[in-house]
Amino acid sequence: MIMSVTQLISKQIPGRACLGGEESHSLADASKARDDPHPSPLMQHHQEPLMNLSELNISDLITEYLHGPQLLCEAVAGMTKDEAVARPISGKWSTLEVVAHLADFEPVYADRMKRTLAENEPTLFGGDPDKFAARLAYHDRNLESELKLIDIVRQQMATILRTVPAADFERVGRHSEAGPLTLRTFLERITGHIPHHLPFIAEKRRALTETLSR
Repeated sequence: MIMSVTQLISKQIPGRACLGGEESHSLADASKARDDPHPSPLMQHHQEPLMNLSELNISDLITEYLHGPQLLCEAVAGMTKDEAVARPISGKWSTLEVVAHLADFEPVYADRMKRTLAENEPTLFGGDPDKFAARLAYHDRNLESELKLIDIVRQQMATILRTVPAADFERVGRHSEAGPLTLRTFLERITGHIPHHLPFIAEKRRALTETLSR
């Protein structure tokens, strides 16, 4: 059984999210406790080629969709606020910016899937991630709140998707940039969104650890 982010949070750190704090270890603590410079098995796993979601049946695809928030929570576990907003790699987003980006596009994709189900070939508009990041206060956001938002949106959407007949996953929405896309395609795209970004988070954590160990 896959735990939700809320369940994972309560299991790891009672009363707290998978953020740093008095009850969790920062990257500095982790680097002192571990001499091995290699990433954890979790991080190694997510640098391998991603699963081919198109090969999954609908039930397994929804399961993978629900599993994404747990993977993200594990990827950022133990980070302090300073570590989350750090940009250790020049020209790339901080971890908090990555998580905020993921959180912003969860309701966007949920809306696309809902409208594709409820309406006849609706027009669905794209969004520019860089414009979102520039204007939507990513570094003022709370990491725990962003993680919870992602989980809640997916829990609600999965409840809907579990009721949808197989044939309806071929219903079409007309994306303003990508053209006609099926409900299944939207589900595959958002399911792959978190795994796509996990290696970048791992890269930032390694860079921070290397900086602290110098």
